[in-house]
Amino acid sequence: MISIGTDIVYIKRLEEKKFSEKIFHQSELRHNDSQKLAGIIAVKEACFKALGVSSRWLEIEVKYKKSG
Repeated sequence: MISIGTDIVYIKRLEEKKFSEKIFHQSELRHNDSQKLAGIIAVKEACFKALGVSSRWLEIEVKYKKSG
């Protein structure tokens, strides 16, 4: 089975420090770009769904290569 989904992220919420500290590693927060952070949330959610695990946000860290 192949599943496709859409994630909607409320960008304003990413600016809340308390929320961000529960979701992102310090290395992820260095991007300081709301759209990139929203993308990181989408990647993490996709991992949770694919692995069939609950949302333990800090157990997954998204890293970018220099090429993007």
